[in-house]
Amino acid sequence: MACQSVRFARPSSILGVDGFLIGGTCEKCVDDCQECVTHEKCLVCANTKLLLNGTCLSSCPDGYYPKVGKNGLGGSCEICADGALLCSPGLKGGEVVSTPVQCEEGYDLKKGECKNPCTAGTFKDAKTGKCTDCPDTCRECVNATKCTSCKTGSFLDMTELPAKSPCVSTCPDSYYGKKDTGLCAECSLSCGKCARFDTCTECKDARYLAPVTKKGAITCGDDCPNGYYINGTNLTARNCVQCGNNCNVCLSASQCGECANGKYLIPDGWCEEGCPDGYYPKGRGKTGRTCEICPGDFFNCISPKLGTECRNRKYLTAQGTCESSCPVGTYHAGTGTHR
Repeated sequence: MACQSVRFARPSSILGVDGFLIGGTCEKCVDDCQECVTHEKCLVCANTKLLLNGTCLSSCPDGYYPKVGKNGLGGSCEICADGALLCSPGLKGGEVVSTPVQCEEGYDLKKGECKNPCTAGTFKDAKTGKCTDCPDTCRECVNATKCTSCKTGSFLDMTELPAKSPCVSTCPDSYYGKKDTGLCAECSLSCGKCARFDTCTECKDARYLAPVTKKGAITCGDDCPNGYYINGTNLTARNCVQCGNNCNVCLSASQCGECANGKYLIPDGWCEEGCPDGYYPKGRGKTGRTCEICPGDFFNCISPKLGTECRNRKYLTAQGTCESSCPVGTYHAGTGTHR
C-alpha cells in the first residue's frame, strides 16, 4: 500500500476468506510530521520542528543541539560532543557541529572543547576529584555510566543518551554491533533485529521481512513480491514465504493464485501441466494460465463452445455441441449420463 505525503500505511491484521489481509488504511501522521512509519514514529519533521527518536520537538533537550533543515523540513536534534553537558550549534568547515556550553562534571572546557584531565581509560570522579578507572568494557569514558569508546568485543550503546552510554556485548533491538566503528548502529527502516544494516532478521511496524535481493540485502516492506505470500498478523515478525513450485502469486503454501512456467491453475489451487475433467485450458503465456469450468451440458470440453463429452443425457454432435437428440444422418451412442 502506497500512501501520500504526511500519511502512513497501517496494515491490517484481519485475514479475508481468500487468505489476504483486508482493511489496511492510509492514516495521517501526527502534526508537524512530514513523513512517518507509524503514528508514533516520525521520519521527517515539518514546520521547523526538530526530530528526536521519532518525535518532532519545538526545541532540543539538554545534551542535544538543533540542526535546522531546509524550508522548514528535516530539522533534527543531534547529540552533544563527548564530555559536553550542554551545547549549541556551531560551524566548522561549513558543517554544523556541537559547540560546548557546559561540560560534564570532571571535564574542563578548553579552547571550545570539553577535555578529560585524566589519562585514557580513567575519568575524574566528581566526589573525590581523583582519576578513577573506567568500567571494564570501556576504553574511554566520561564517568562510571557513560562510555565514549569500547574495548574489542563490546559496542557503544548510545540509545539512552544523554543519561548513559554503556559498552555492551549485544546491542538492543533495532541495532547491531558494527565492528569497524565499535558502535551499536541502527538497522534499516522498520527492522527490529538485524545482523547488519541491510541484513534484517525480524521486522516491526507491521512490515514484512522480504526475500534476499540481487545485492544480498534483506529489508522490510509493506507487502511481499510476486512468488511469495504474506505470513503473520502481529506488529512484529511478519515475513514473506516463498510460493510452491511453478506458482507466481499465492495466498498460502497450498493455495496458488497465478501459475508460472506455462502451468495451469487447477480448481484446487495447484499448478499442473493440464486441466482435470470438466475444465478447459485458458491462456497461452508463461504465466496466468487457468482451468475454466466447462459450461452448460459439457462434461469435458476444449473451449467454452467446443465439447468432447456431454452430460445430463445429452448427445455430443460432430460440431462439438451437446444436444437432446442427434442430427439427421447420425445415430445415438451411449446410454449413461455422459454420452
